[in-house]
Amino acid sequence: MSKSTVLDDAAKIVFGDREKAYDHPSRNFEATAKIWNGILQAKLTGPISAKEVALMMVGLKLARESHRHSRDNLVDAAGYVECAARCIKEDD
Repeated sequence: MSKSTVLDDAAKIVFGDREKAYDHPSRNFEATAKIWNGILQAKLTGPISAKEVALMMVGLKLARESHRHSRDNLVDAAGYVECAARCIKEDD
């Protein structure tokens, strides 16, 4: 019996449960970007994009992983990279 890889698990999440629960990443992260832009408006020189939300979430997961290993951090980081790619594709 083969074990699933981090990338396998990330794909299952990104293209399955998370999209069903939260909508396409580009739409969900655009909503998040609007909230973050509102909170940070006095500090920003330009708006945060949906792709940048995904990349910052990768950073969050990497920071957590650097503190203490958890497979979940790696799965989520890979998933957020895929979400960034999907946001870029939606923009094209």
